[in-house]
Amino acid sequence: MKILVTADIHANMEALNAVLDSVEGQYGGFISLGDMVGYGPDPEACIQQIKELKRHIRPCILLAGNHEAGLLKRLPSSWFGENAHRSLKKTAQLISWKSRFFLAGLHPLYFLSEKTLLVHGSPLEPLTEYLQGGQETAISLQYLYAENFKLCFCGHTHQAAFYYTDREDYGALYPEPEQTITLDKDCCIVNPGSVGFPRVFDATENRAAELADKTHFPAYFALWDTTARTITFKAAYYDVRPTNEKIKQRLGTALL
Repeated sequence: MKILVTADIHANMEALNAVLDSVEGQYGGFISLGDMVGYGPDPEACIQQIKELKRHIRPCILLAGNHEAGLLKRLPSSWFGENAHRSLKKTAQLISWKSRFFLAGLHPLYFLSEKTLLVHGSPLEPLTEYLQGGQETAISLQYLYAENFKLCFCGHTHQAAFYYTDREDYGALYPEPEQTITLDKDCCIVNPGSVGFPRVFDATENRAAELADKTHFPAYFALWDTTARTITFKAAYYDVRPTNEKIKQRLGTALL
């Protein structure tokens, strides 16, 4: 089976649609690693789209992120920066109570199997910790290995990454779109990158120029082949200008 793995959609409907359209018919399962809301202008539409996926796709696993927690007052507003705090206040005005109840039923950690863990942040702090390839990531890998997990998916950083430990060797990769990695290490952590508000895969001039093209903006995600035991990092491209205009109109700022 191939499973579409997403994270940090952040109420960006154009980006979500670009992802779904780009892999239509290619996947049988769906995972969202949290932060469906926040920053973007279409929280209600994104929630409804994902609820529709949940009606028709199995498995369909949805996690809560720190932005859902902030919206529901499970994280204090002081935890968030100014832009995030402002966007959450606006988000509260843009979603229905039914959507609030739906989000309230989600959690930042999910045991997919005895060997596979899903989190928004990290295995040790599922809601708030950022895994960015440093000591915190090595500690999480040590914990996962000690608990006999082979694979963990996370989001939160908005940067696609592959971290692993293998025979006491530790490694970190920041893959390009269309790069496929075999999940044959002792323990792996996979971040598919952000659908709605991605960070740059690398710092090259070509990539910077690509991201500056508002008519060809990337939404990052991954396809997990559970049979072949591979992960393929992907990007779908879309015109970000309508999203930016809605952000200005509904949230009073421009973020893309």
